[in-house]
Order: sequence, then C-alpha cells, then structure tokens
Amino acid sequence: MTPKLCVERLVERARGMLRDSGEFDLATLQRTFVLRANDSLVSQLGPGLIAAARAAAPGVRLRFVAEGEEDVQPLRDGRIDLDLGMIDLPDSEIVVEQRLAAQPHLVISRRGRTEAPFDAVLAEHGLSRDVVAVVPTPTAALNLVLASDLVCLATSGFAARVTDVRPLPVPADLPLRPMAQAWHPRFARDPGHRWLRARVRDAAPTG
Repeated sequence: MTPKLCVERLVERARGMLRDSGEFDLATLQRTFVLRANDSLVSQLGPGLIAAARAAAPGVRLRFVAEGEEDVQPLRDGRIDLDLGMIDLPDSEIVVEQRLAAQPHLVISRRGRTEAPFDAVLAEHGLSRDVVAVVPTPTAALNLVLASDLVCLATSGFAARVTDVRPLPVPADLPLRPMAQAWHPRFARDPGHRWLRARVRDAAPTG
C-alpha cells in the first residue's frame, strides 16, 4: 500500500469517526459504497439496493466485489464498507448483525416440542431463537409462513416445491453460519452507512 493511499484512508477514517446523526441530505449524498458478497447474494440483494439508491440517493454508487480475503482487514482499512454473507464471528472490533436467530420462528413438531437439534447448534454460537408457534405438519407450517413473516426450518425437498417462499438452506451436519452483515465501528453513526445497512436489511432474505 502506498503512503498516499494510507493517508487517504486515514483521513476517511477520521471523517467517519466525526460523522454524527445531525443534518443529512440523502438526495445530495455523493459516495461509493463497496460491498463484499458472493454471486448469489449480489443477485438477491443487488436489484433492491440499486433501486433504493436510484430512488432516494442518486449520487450513491454501489460497487460489489467478490469474496476472497476472509478476514477483517479490508473492513479496517476501508477497502470495503460492508461484508455480506455467511460470516464467522470476527474479532470484537467488527460489528456483526445476525439475521436468522433474530427472526420469529415456527417449529414443526408432531409432539408439540419447541426445541429441536437446531437449537443446540444455535447454543454453540451463543444464540437462541424466539419460537412463536408450533404446528404438527409441514403443510400447516407452509400456510402460516405464506401468511406471515415467520421463519420455519423444513427439508430442502419440501421447500423446493414451494414457489412463494424464499428458502435458506441450513445443513444439519454443519455448524451454523448465519446470514450477516459486518462493518467497522467507525461507521456506527455515519448516516449514509446506516442508510445502506437499513437497505440491506430490507433486501435480505428473511427465511
């Protein structure tokens, strides 16, 4: 990295630290946000994010970059603004927003149980889920999912036959790697960055 580039990134970091939630005109914002994500996420999130930017922030440019460096350094030095996808919990310097565990869950259980092996997987990562309802069959679950914002774990074969829900595979034999977005704390109160994070939440799959 050249000295000039280092100075530019240090200046940008300082500006980020000084940004507050005061007056902020999204319509006049001139900024390029760099998001690291794989092709699948770009295809899912990209259309919604681009549409949101064109409608509310025409001076914002979104630059998607491919995954590759699986570390937090690009977030630290400002090469990327958001890291999207299945993110292993990074060091405490980076802020991570979990998605799967935070959703209201519907459980399929013939015996009416609210816990399943998936809860043990969550516990290994210090997470728990909010089970709001239990139904005895996948068909009953499907009807409720279609009429609500609930998340329900089902077999891939069953989910593949349903066209009106968005599947998110969670292999039982793998440790949980929940959908997340990560950013550096210097952007915590940055109004433009907060707008971007909110739009990612709007565009992200919820089930």
